[in-house]
This record gives sequence, C-alpha cells and structure tokens, in this order.
Amino acid sequence: MAGRRILGVFLEFRLIPVLLWSYTAVTLGTALASYEHGVLDWSLYLPTLAVAMLVQGFETHAINEIYDWKSGTDQASVPRALSGGSKVLNRGLLTVRDLWLIFAVSSALIWALSGYLFVVRSLTLLAFVLPVRLGWVIARVERLPIWASLAAWAAAIGAWHIP
Repeated sequence: MAGRRILGVFLEFRLIPVLLWSYTAVTLGTALASYEHGVLDWSLYLPTLAVAMLVQGFETHAINEIYDWKSGTDQASVPRALSGGSKVLNRGLLTVRDLWLIFAVSSALIWALSGYLFVVRSLTLLAFVLPVRLGWVIARVERLPIWASLAAWAAAIGAWHIP
C-alpha cells in the first residue's frame, strides 16, 4: 500500500508541466538577474524554485484534483483531452484525504520557505505574496458553515439598518 501511495504522490506532482513552467520561469529569471549582477545566490534561488514547484506541483494540482473529482469531471469513464488530472483517484493510488494532506503539507512548506525568503531577502516581498496567501486563507475560511451563517446574518442586519 505504501508503494502505491508513493507512486500516487509522484504522479500527482506531474513532473513535466512543473518543469516546463515553474522550473523554467524561476531559472530563466534567476539566470537573467545573475547575468546582470554577476552573482548567483543559491540561498535565494533554491528556496524560490522550491516554492514555485510546490505551489504548482502539489498545492495547485491537489486542490484541482479534489474539486474536479467532487464535481464529477474526473470521474467520467470516457477519456477527455483536458480533464482527468493525474488519475490518482481513479486508479485508487490516493484518496481525497491523501490529497488534502498533500495540500496541507505543501502549504506549510510554502509558508516556511516564503518566511525564510522574507527574512533573508526583504520584507518587501510580503507586498507580493501576502495578498495571495491571505486570499487562500479567506477562501478556506469562508467555506466553513459558521462563517457563511455569520455573513448571512450580517448582511440581513445591515440591510435592516439601512434607511
């Protein structure tokens, strides 16, 4: 069973698209900056590359797989050109719970690596990353039933008080 999970995690990462987009974008940008400044700072390049690959390879793919599965898109018996994801759920390699775990662990690693980059490089990076991360948190919290209920009550009370 552990071997099937390891295979599932490997397939979920989808190496070719991650190398094509995340690796290429970060490496090309780093190469241009290094050429211009004459220095390649591995302590910045490697964590930045790891964040990009974790965001695309695990965090995005896992959440997409979960919601496509729940919506029925990936459960279709007929193969489609632009759906099906990694097929780890169809093949029984991973469960939805496993995908949530992949999402949570990759998110924690992304936060930790981003924190390192903020401290080492510049807190100015927060202006670029924090809105995205806060959007992620808000999107998760607003799905909780208690918050949806409170938002509905606040809207009703607000509408009642408006003259």
